Amino acid sequence: MANTGFGKIILFGEHFVVYGIPAIASSIDLKIEAKVIPSKEKGIHADDLIGGRKVLYKRDKAPITDLMPIFLEQFKLTGKESFYLTIKSTVPRSGGLGSSAALVVAVSRAFNQYLNLNLTDSQINDIAF
Repeated sequence: MANTGFGKIILFGEHFVVYGIPAIASSIDLKIEAKVIPSKEKGIHADDLIGGRKVLYKRDKAPITDLMPIFLEQFKLTGKESFYLTIKSTVPRSGGLGSSAALVVAVSRAFNQYLNLNLTDSQINDIAF
């Protein structure tokens, strides 16, 4: 549960936030869970969010590949590490339920745990933002 990002729903005022007016939002019971584990295989491997296939970072096109450079920079990794990133999601990738934010939060928490950084929720939020 520690490496989890939750979806959200905006109950009222979704488009208002574009103009700086508050909206009413809530978390929902849809989530993304992520885990980083050492890999004997060379390179950075990840689960594709759709279909659960194994992908190799920088070679295969998958949703996580677009985000990986950000994570490498934020967590001061070189990209030459060998690890496997697992992702399990119940948040649909479309529909405005916060899947992108949930993914970034879950993976940030997973790297936090894997690297023993002891980041606070506020620091995870800063990385995700």
